[in-house]
Parts: sequence; C-alpha cells; structure tokens
Amino acid sequence: MAIHALSKVELSYHKGKIGELTPDSKRLWGEMTVTRMLCHLRTSIEQSIDPNAKVKIITPPIIRDVVGWLLFDVLTNWPKGMFKSPKELTPETDKDFAEEKRLLFDAMDRFASAAEKKPDERHVSPVLGSITLKRWARAHGVHLNHHFRQFGLL
Repeated sequence: MAIHALSKVELSYHKGKIGELTPDSKRLWGEMTVTRMLCHLRTSIEQSIDPNAKVKIITPPIIRDVVGWLLFDVLTNWPKGMFKSPKELTPETDKDFAEEKRLLFDAMDRFASAAEKKPDERHVSPVLGSITLKRWARAHGVHLNHHFRQFGLL
C-alpha cells in the first residue's frame, strides 16, 4: 500500500478519504468515535507545527531512530489496537463532526504549507523526538492511513 505523505501534492488524497466519512461512520476496532478520531488527527498535526507545543517524548533516545524507522518506513500497516496514543493526543471534543472536519482540513493545509516552505525545520514528536517537517509529513501519512483503515476507508 502506498504511503501518501501529508504534503501539498497529497492533500486532495487525504481530504478525499476524510470526505468519505460521515458522522455515523463506524470504527472497525478501537474506542474513538469518528469525531474524536478527527480531533485526534487534528491535535497531532497542530502539535507538529506548533513551535511552542509542550511535547512529552515517550520513547528513550536510544531507540527513537529504530522505532521511527520500523513504524514509519518498514511496518507502516500497524496492527489493530497495537498502539494507544498518549492522552494529550486523544482529547475529548465538544465540537461536532462537521466542525472537527473543518478544523482538521485547516490544520492539514497549514501543515502542508509549512512543510513545503521549511521542510528542514524541526519540531518535536512524542515518539520520534526532534524531527524535520519533511519527516513529520511521512509520519502523518502513515498515521492517517492507519485511521483510514480503522474506519474502513482502505
């Protein structure tokens, strides 16, 4: 399966997949509703472009490169329920489906723009530590695909 990085070129792919979701879309596994999943994706993308984000790194330095390589380059089809996101990245939302989708699209646009302008700018990931926006684009693509599978879009 092709990985579509979150980039200006790939925005229409990602937005098209998200556009297939409805407020009644059912997950195939996990606990998040479709609206909370959109909020989760938005939170992750916003964090990746916020230079002031307070990010708790959850992997020890010695294994960051190995974990990053395995999860985002080799084993990109993550098993169902294998990972549980940190609570900071799975907030509850008081917004409805349409508003979360709109906010997610806005975050995706802002990320793609930032990554195109400054691909070598570094921001902190809870799993990968300090990485470039180019690397974040790949990580977001794998992460989006995971949730597309979770909701039966792939």
